[in-house]
Amino acid sequence: MKVGIDYWPASTHGPGVGRYVRETVRALARLEDAPRLALLDVGRGQRAFEEDLGLDGRGVLRVRASLPRRALQWSARLGLGADRWLGGCDVFHGALHDAPPLSRALRTLALAEFPRADAQLDTCAAIVTFSAWAATQLTRRFELDPARVHVLPVGCDHWSRDAAPRARPDGAPWVLALGRLDSRRAPSTLLAACELLRAGGRELRLAFLGRRGDAYDELRARVTRSPMCTAVRFVSEPSERELASNVASASVLVHLTDGELSAVTPLEGLAAGAGVVASRIPTFEELLGAHATFVEGPPGELEPAVLAAALQRALDAPPAPRTFLEHFTWERHARALLELWRSLPPAR
Repeated sequence: MKVGIDYWPASTHGPGVGRYVRETVRALARLEDAPRLALLDVGRGQRAFEEDLGLDGRGVLRVRASLPRRALQWSARLGLGADRWLGGCDVFHGALHDAPPLSRALRTLALAEFPRADAQLDTCAAIVTFSAWAATQLTRRFELDPARVHVLPVGCDHWSRDAAPRARPDGAPWVLALGRLDSRRAPSTLLAACELLRAGGRELRLAFLGRRGDAYDELRARVTRSPMCTAVRFVSEPSERELASNVASASVLVHLTDGELSAVTPLEGLAAGAGVVASRIPTFEELLGAHATFVEGPPGELEPAVLAAALQRALDAPPAPRTFLEHFTWERHARALLELWRSLPPAR
């Protein structure tokens, strides 16, 4: 079997779909019965994530072109779909819902967030998502055949894969928030919650790792007036190494959201031995269970005192057991994905 992968997100995007594609390719290439892999890296943007995936000598084809993504649309009108750029393939897999047109290959798509309402999901032979709740919602919203929507385990072992867990640093515990600093993630509420704990006698340090969003300027201004001003750190463009190091040294990872289809970010915290405080949304409840401390309601309506109490509980909670985390590996995802591809009827 030959599998084409839409690889452009992997080389131009760090987290999210970029990490998903990189780790999926890495894991697929290492399977004993790995398919033939062909990577299509077509699109603009700086190739900032050219990490070594260990693919040398594994016969992986890679086609690169710094052309606009719409070039794939243009070429398809001439009969040259994305699969034909790769010399043909049986299956073409991606993680962007606005995927390039194909000539003949079956399309499969992994979704960690809801696509636009006009997404053409009916062109997919199979859709992959990461929770039963997500599968149900996608089936209803897009009127899909439930048999075409598949729930596979996501991986969270990418940062702990090559190194033993590191000891927590000396000094006050670190509270960590990953992701773009947008108001929908309520970073100012997190700062206020940490201030309450500090006022109650619990020393903390707070780190925000993520790009500057609509809450960044206000948050920075608040930090300058905060009693925690010397204990707050910002990293706006974290490298993969910085992300791994900060997650490994965090005591608590906080992930507030109003809806996601994957729990990979809180799972990353659990894999590193940190406590997790997360919004009580269906995907998180399903996948994290008793191993996270949940807070109710939209992040924008969360009271600092409620979040402070959750942080206190997470700081004192035991780490998630290894037996729980063994389910969430990229090898398991790759194996399940390969089995799915092999179960699909061939393209006509």
